[in-house]
Amino acid sequence: MNQLKLLLVYSLVFLLVLSGIVPSSGKTSAQSSSAFIMENGEIKRHTLTIDRRAWDFRSIFNSTFMKSPYVKSVTDTGSTFTVNGGGWGHGIGMSQFGAYQMSTEGHSYQNILNFYYPGAQITTEQNRNVNIRLSNYLGNRTEVPVLVTGEYTIDGVQTLNGSHNYSIKIENGLLALYRGNERIRTGSTLNAVPKEYGADNVIRINGRPYIGTVRFAIEGGFIRPVVTLQLEDYLKGVVPHEMSAGWGNHGGLEALKAQAVAARTYILRFGSATVTDTQSHQVYGGHVTFANTNQAVDSTRGEALRHNGGLIEALYSSSNGGKILSNTNSWGSGLIPYLITNDDPYDLRSGGLGNGNINWNFSLHKTQIDLSGRNLSNPGQWWSEVSERDVTLTNNIKTWIRNQGLVDSHYEMKIVGIDNISFTTNFTSNQRINGSMSVSYILRDTNEPLYNLTLTSSTPLYDQIGGSPRSEVINPQVVTVYQESNGWYQINTWLGRKWINPTFAIEGEPNSVSQRLTLTQDTRLHDGPFAGQRRSEIVKPQTVTAIAEWNGWYQINTWLGPKWINPTNVLIGEPNVINERLLLTTDTRLHDQPLDSARRNDSVRPQQVTATAEWDGWYRINTWLGPKWIKSSNATVWSPNNVSVRITLTEDVRLHNQPLANTSRSEIVRPQTVTGIQEWNGWYLINTWVGQKWIKPNNAIIGEPTPISERIRLTEDARLHNSPSESSRRSEVVRPQTVTAVAEWNGWYLINTWVGQKWIKPNNAMIGEPTPISEQIVLTETVHLHNLPFENTRRSEVVRPQTVTAVAEWNGWYLIKTWVGDKWIKPSNVTFASSSIVVEEKEEEKEEVIEPVEEQQQEIDNKPEEVKQEKVEQINEESKQSEEVESVEEELANDEHDLLEEEEPVKNDE
Repeated sequence: MNQLKLLLVYSLVFLLVLSGIVPSSGKTSAQSSSAFIMENGEIKRHTLTIDRRAWDFRSIFNSTFMKSPYVKSVTDTGSTFTVNGGGWGHGIGMSQFGAYQMSTEGHSYQNILNFYYPGAQITTEQNRNVNIRLSNYLGNRTEVPVLVTGEYTIDGVQTLNGSHNYSIKIENGLLALYRGNERIRTGSTLNAVPKEYGADNVIRINGRPYIGTVRFAIEGGFIRPVVTLQLEDYLKGVVPHEMSAGWGNHGGLEALKAQAVAARTYILRFGSATVTDTQSHQVYGGHVTFANTNQAVDSTRGEALRHNGGLIEALYSSSNGGKILSNTNSWGSGLIPYLITNDDPYDLRSGGLGNGNINWNFSLHKTQIDLSGRNLSNPGQWWSEVSERDVTLTNNIKTWIRNQGLVDSHYEMKIVGIDNISFTTNFTSNQRINGSMSVSYILRDTNEPLYNLTLTSSTPLYDQIGGSPRSEVINPQVVTVYQESNGWYQINTWLGRKWINPTFAIEGEPNSVSQRLTLTQDTRLHDGPFAGQRRSEIVKPQTVTAIAEWNGWYQINTWLGPKWINPTNVLIGEPNVINERLLLTTDTRLHDQPLDSARRNDSVRPQQVTATAEWDGWYRINTWLGPKWIKSSNATVWSPNNVSVRITLTEDVRLHNQPLANTSRSEIVRPQTVTGIQEWNGWYLINTWVGQKWIKPNNAIIGEPTPISERIRLTEDARLHNSPSESSRRSEVVRPQTVTAVAEWNGWYLINTWVGQKWIKPNNAMIGEPTPISEQIVLTETVHLHNLPFENTRRSEVVRPQTVTAVAEWNGWYLIKTWVGDKWIKPSNVTFASSSIVVEEKEEEKEEVIEPVEEQQQEIDNKPEEVKQEKVEQINEESKQSEEVESVEEELANDEHDLLEEEEPVKNDE
């Protein structure tokens, strides 16, 4: 069976806001289904499983996310996979933070080295020279500044000193040495040798100081220096760059010593070979002076680690997350006996020292691109619009896949899902830590077009992304894009497939329109719809027709041909013709056009007007100056309600010309009954002796009071009022009694009194008569007795849980017979006994009434004699008061008719 070749490609990250490259609302896709790998009429979902060392997954995900190969667990949340790990770096050998923690806990550097390299012995080695290739701080440069302290010679001929500034340049394939602007030497290499080795003669390369001999050469088209210096001086530039010199001030000096021995051992294994100044070997920062690290190097001078006679691989990393890894764990190589797996409690405890990598995690969503609801048979409709949810991580994954040679260069891949992630979490020294990940993806053939791109300026061609431009350019036109990457676009040209990096372009094409524009001010012409394409010519205020639109820009025909404008204060389209009544609420400024910049000095007072046109929140009205525009913020659409309502005014009311507070007149209407013929927002239009005017009455009766005949039992004094409003209060009051209301309005009641018909607004009054009932009520809790069905009439006596008979009900209150007469209760939970129980309990009615008395007596019997006497007197007094209240109520009820009927109503002169 033929093996299926994996067709994968780097994911395109569509950065749509690069200089002048912005997607168009009219973006058109040129893709067809033939551009995609399909299966059964739909885009095919491929699956790839990656089984590699956990160490390799640091490259797959990038070490920013997966900081070490030590994975503690993988959590499946249902929607994501979360990888939980610890440490930074390979985790083999010495943990620098672990060493720091050991040092702060009082361990010597010998103990630290013995813990991390078990079985290795400290030996003394001879000082020697080392060769360091400089690139970490220099980078790739074709010109390098050089300064000298002391004296150096170039190739034994040219002397350099501190009196001049020097530079080395690449010219015609050779190195050229300049003193200021004077070229003083050339050669394929330049060798700088100090007058005497040591700190008195220092050469600065690109600002960084170095001691020793420096050989300059050309490597890969760039200047590449190699410094040769003594081992111990080299270590003084390594240790502070591999471990913070400041640790020595906080108990970490022994850790710095351990680092010096490890670094010395590491470089000695390379013999006379040239090493870099990067993390690929050891970071070398040049001739630097730090007291702590210099002391660490000097106090361990010549010391290195050997095992069975040979120098060890003194590997170290920043942190191991609490687990020392063997070389087999991380890299899968044969186990080295002094690099074994072990728990590291010191690294775990180093969080307080600044170790932020004891634990780390990152998450990947299982669904990267949701294909549900998308047309899978025509992916060209949405391909350019979708990208992975975890863009950075998935781009890292696709980069790794491509670098592995699994990519067919003319396919673009989008990862739609992460199906599985797993790692070895339990292991011994002899086991490699492995990882596995399955991804699902879809493919597009980049030989098929992606979409159209509108170039609005001449654009140079490139053979590759980031390369040097060719001499040919492509003129403004619509081109077809086949690949895109970070603002670069691959297109077909007369020279074949080339790349462009346009400054001004539209992804897609502008929208074709036919739109009338009224320009109200001078407007600058542009060659394209970008500010950077401005021309010197302008268009004066006039009406023009736009033939294309893009992102607020309009293309118009001019005497120079089609040009673009980005107008401000422009009227787009025609105003809407309307016939709408408006109410102007304040003085309103007139405008010649519906623009703030077209404001006139003339204003219109508050009034009703008719709008003949509307445009974007502006209204056109006819004025003494002709048609003018006003802003809608000062106008309200006028739509009053036609009514015929009687209004009883109870106080003076000011007349208004309009239903607005700022249109008041001097005239007022006295209290009387008027008829409202229009209503708007609480204002009423009425007929007056000065014509139709508006009022906004307070304390007025809108409509007619409701005629009633309702008995009201007043339980407290009620103030009389001439009208149903607080402002009409009289001095007279009605004492507690039962009265008959003849009208009601909004909670007010009209009654007959000795001063005529007056209004009251009673509190705690019984409106209507209690409903006679005969119900057995089961009390499940203790309730207080009340003289009346109101909380403010509560008595001290209570009824314990029992079954009682209610003889009347009013508004949730029940009237029952008690040992102190008929009283009211309001139980929170009302339960009615069944009819059979009622029959049985009729015989016990007497006991029901007596029971509270017996309970009262029992309470008295349980108290001291003097307290008993007080309680008895209290009960007698309450009973006497109750009888007096009932007597007064009876007298009031008998006198009610006489009180209300004997007095003639007082005529209301008003």
